[in-house]
Amino acid sequence: MSMQRISMKNIKVKNFDKIIYLHLMKCAGSDLVNQLFTSHLGKYFFPSSLRSSLLYLSQQDLSDYRFYYEHELTANEIAHIQGDKFLFTFFRNPIERVISLYQWIDNYKLQLDGANSTIAIPVGIPIQRLTPREFFESEYAAGDGFSNYMLKSLFGSVSNKKTQNLDLMFERVIRFLDEEIDFIGTVDNYIDSIEALSRLLDVYFVRQDVRQKINVTKDLGGENSYQKQKKERDMCKEAGLYEKISTLNSHDIELYKQAVKIAEKRFGIAHKRKVFGLFTQGEKINGFYHTYAKGGGWLLFGPYEKLDAGKYEVVFTLRANAVANTGDIGDSVVFLDVVADVAGSKGVVLGCMDVKVKDIRDDFNVITLPFDLSLPALNVEYRVYSTGCVGLDAVMSVDVNYKN
Repeated sequence: MSMQRISMKNIKVKNFDKIIYLHLMKCAGSDLVNQLFTSHLGKYFFPSSLRSSLLYLSQQDLSDYRFYYEHELTANEIAHIQGDKFLFTFFRNPIERVISLYQWIDNYKLQLDGANSTIAIPVGIPIQRLTPREFFESEYAAGDGFSNYMLKSLFGSVSNKKTQNLDLMFERVIRFLDEEIDFIGTVDNYIDSIEALSRLLDVYFVRQDVRQKINVTKDLGGENSYQKQKKERDMCKEAGLYEKISTLNSHDIELYKQAVKIAEKRFGIAHKRKVFGLFTQGEKINGFYHTYAKGGGWLLFGPYEKLDAGKYEVVFTLRANAVANTGDIGDSVVFLDVVADVAGSKGVVLGCMDVKVKDIRDDFNVITLPFDLSLPALNVEYRVYSTGCVGLDAVMSVDVNYKN
């Protein structure tokens, strides 16, 4: 396959014999599979109940199935699935993935047959008995789900070799991503990823801003049927926890960095994330949030999300819709900032900017605000405060780009 950047808009849909999703845990798989299940591919899903028998089924038996999506499919299982194969996977920031897995297991319950009571799954017992720091310093965190899981899972899908050498695994997986896999998506840029995948597979995906959140898992074939939500633990307060998780996942972190570069080089998936769910004190007019001249107030705020440590920039898109009472060209039109709860401190200002009359036009203005996070943060808000100097429109989402 050529290593040139591909224009996804020009890719012609191909009718692949077999579609194999290398499903990494807590990488938006439930959302993705649910949407594919409701498409024309739904009737061709390989049943999870037959997974243990996959290697023993004849090609005649497998001829009825086109879509395979199990966790940790082995190289032998993939080789046994004959035909023109389309392989793809989705990556997620390893730290976010590990924390999401931890929170999910902490909340997961099994319902006892014929009873109204529930019990924790076995792997959830140490999570519920230990603090987050105690758990990640224990032997339990050395399990594959919490320690370089993405690397180990993908290596098992591309190689039959038995090794504990993470460097050898890394070399083989990078070669697979760079030369062999048919598509790489990212949770960070989920919208562009699923739009590109939809063109490849000729499947319609409902946009993220008009459907359930990625991690709100639906009941699919018995999967996650008894998940019971409760208040998530605030893992950002425990000193040294982020560093401990990073150490446990050092190879996954490097794999992720390389994967997002390959996704952009081969498939045009930029390393950014479009954030929806923002609020306004203004009005919604013609698909934009709007504040009037002399009105003022919060044009954008929210969405109170979690964000990993790193260097970022948030991109706001604004325009002046009515110049009135502008005063001097040096007057302030809007104040932009990013605030979050960090290490127990609420409303910490991570970055801010004052935009003047002379800097904003009646066409759309793309304004970039950089900010840094030394620790993971909760309740992150991307805010635009209108002074009322001019009327303003704002696109109802922002782009959050990763800089490190």
